[in-house]
Parts: sequence; structure tokens; C-alpha cells
Amino acid sequence: MKKMLIAGMVLFLLAILNGMFIPYMSSSSAGITAHLTGVQNAILLIGFGLMWRYLAISPLYLSWCLVLSIYGMYTIWLAQFFSAVWNISAITESANIAASTTDIKSYVTSILSFTGILAIIIASIQIIVGLVRGHFEEP
Repeated sequence: MKKMLIAGMVLFLLAILNGMFIPYMSSSSAGITAHLTGVQNAILLIGFGLMWRYLAISPLYLSWCLVLSIYGMYTIWLAQFFSAVWNISAITESANIAASTTDIKSYVTSILSFTGILAIIIASIQIIVGLVRGHFEEP
């Protein structure tokens, strides 16, 4: 699907730009993580776009899968990016998301990480179901 391919290439560009600014981030190791996460997520979005025609699921589920895939990949990268800029651990914080979280920066990265991971899990399940139900042409 064209939208998925475009979203993947835009995320790829953002991840490359992210890589240029690693020396200026509060945590350069988290900046490298954000850069690599963005590149990997972009490649996966492009892969999802290329396999889109093989999915045998309803148009409603296809649209949900599109939204969840793009949302999940972008928010996971964005959480890592904010973690690098703000020098916090997004994944660790998302595991400890509780009422005791008082720092708004930690809370934002936690929410982004958690919702992004949840979105991509749901989208991945939909894609697996669509592939299992789909019919593939032999070359």
C-alpha cells in the first residue's frame, strides 16, 4: 500500500536525521538506539507495505492495521528519541508506569512506548492472520 511505503520512507528520513544529531543529545547512546530503532521500524513499515496485497482481511481491519502500524512504529521511535534528548530510559519507564511517576518527561515517554508497543502487537497479529488467510501465487 502506497501510504505504508510513504510512511516508511518518511520515518527512514527522520531516523537518518536523528543520526545526525546524536552528538548534541543528552544521551548519545540513547540517541544511537533511537536512530537504529527508527531505521528498523522504517524498514518494517516498508515490508508491511510490500506484503499488503497478500493480506486477506476485511477493509475495516486493513484500515485499522494501517493506522496501528504507522502509529506504533512512529511512537516507538519518538519515545526513544525523546529519551535521548531528555536522558531518560523510555522502555524501563514504561515497565514502571504507575501513579508514582511524577516527572512529565518520563510519563510522556512511558505512554508513547507502551501505546506504540501495544499498537504494533495488535497490527502484527492482524497481519499474521491476513497472511494465513491469503492466497499466494507461485512463480
